[in-house]
Amino acid sequence: MKCLAFDLGRVVFDFDYSRAINRMEGRIGVSLDDIIDALFYRDFGADFERGLIDASNFYSKFIETFKADISFDEFKSIWCEIFWPKKEVIEFIEKLSSVYRVYLISNINELHFSYLYGKWRDVFSLFDGLVLSFKVGQIKPHPKIYQELNRISNSPYEDIVYIDDREDLIKEAEKLGLRTIRFNGLDGLTVALEEYDIFCPSYKETEFLKELKKRIDKSKSILLVGMGNELRSDDMVGSSLIDSLNAKLTIETLNVGESLENHLGKIRDCKADLIIFFDAASYDGEERFRFFSTEEIGDHFYLTHDASLQLAAKYLQRNSSFDILIFGIKGYSFFLGNQMSRKTQEAKCIIEDFFITNFSKDSRKNE
Repeated sequence: MKCLAFDLGRVVFDFDYSRAINRMEGRIGVSLDDIIDALFYRDFGADFERGLIDASNFYSKFIETFKADISFDEFKSIWCEIFWPKKEVIEFIEKLSSVYRVYLISNINELHFSYLYGKWRDVFSLFDGLVLSFKVGQIKPHPKIYQELNRISNSPYEDIVYIDDREDLIKEAEKLGLRTIRFNGLDGLTVALEEYDIFCPSYKETEFLKELKKRIDKSKSILLVGMGNELRSDDMVGSSLIDSLNAKLTIETLNVGESLENHLGKIRDCKADLIIFFDAASYDGEERFRFFSTEEIGDHFYLTHDASLQLAAKYLQRNSSFDILIFGIKGYSFFLGNQMSRKTQEAKCIIEDFFITNFSKDSRKNE
């Protein structure tokens, strides 16, 4: 199970302490340079981020250290109103969260977190879990905060991809065995994730996967059926997908290869109330996969087996009481002996990871 862990500052939210410093100008008894030096070079707020002191204690420390004439309520406003969301990254995480487990791991104090959570709760709801320094009692790069990530994600470090903008934190995480990406923009992040075989679905693909999860969650028993010719490049994708998922899921799987007709009796007699067929498909549109109804099949599918999937679906529905869903994975090449094309491979990775994340035997997604 692939797991993604995002830093907060400069990755999910941007911030600028100069907004706070400028609002305090003329109301503090030291130079602004002294405040900047304390915040950025002497780690003035480290104990606050570790949760060793609470907000009122930190306020008192701030007032005393910098001889500030600011009330506690005004201080909270000045201290917290320095953030804004990085919308493109948040939208990217929203799409990733339909396939992968995503976590937030941040050095953050209780005031900043309460402010951000209160204003952008929908952003935090995208994550399967939050690892926050003030709750853990340590800040990155202390091993304890990564141990907490390991605990709540139930993932070994080698299965976690940790994304942070700070090179020093990246290097320390690598020493523990985490896979890492130095964040320097969304384009670079996309490319780096693909090197780990992590692909982001499009909005339409995300909607397909959300609908698929709803259908599966509502069903008591499911059978996944893979179809295809393993010698004809993209036509193998349905069979290859099911082979990759075999024995990993709480859902039953069946690879029928080219001979769907030879397995109709077994499929008919299974106790599933939802059967999902996976096969290579040809259709208009940019989506790498989509649903089809049995009526839509016709020329949409390249089938190399003798029995028509359309006729088989009608036969099964006539002889048993279960729903049938056709899941088409777009094929681009169907020549003998060729490898699977890149986009079809990407689609297979996304669907495979979707099932392993949500329906593997040890999945903790959305518990």
